[in-house]
Amino acid sequence: MEGITYEPIKENEGIGFSYTVTEEQVRRHQSLSPEEIFDWIQQTATFIYELQTPEEREHKYIFKPNKRIPLEFLRKDI
Repeated sequence: MEGITYEPIKENEGIGFSYTVTEEQVRRHQSLSPEEIFDWIQQTATFIYELQTPEEREHKYIFKPNKRIPLEFLRKDI
């Protein structure tokens, strides 16, 4: 996804996990191919997985036991 960056909007700074998507960001996302969208999802899943401790990963499966991500789906090159 060369050239696409998503910057947080200042109005959301310091208020937690809220994020406002601009119309321009929606248009850029809509211009992506299915392969680029899948790559973006895969990169995001890998990023979140790598941030979590093993304990955090196990804890989330208490609430979503069928949502385990097979390790072969995680990106190895990022």
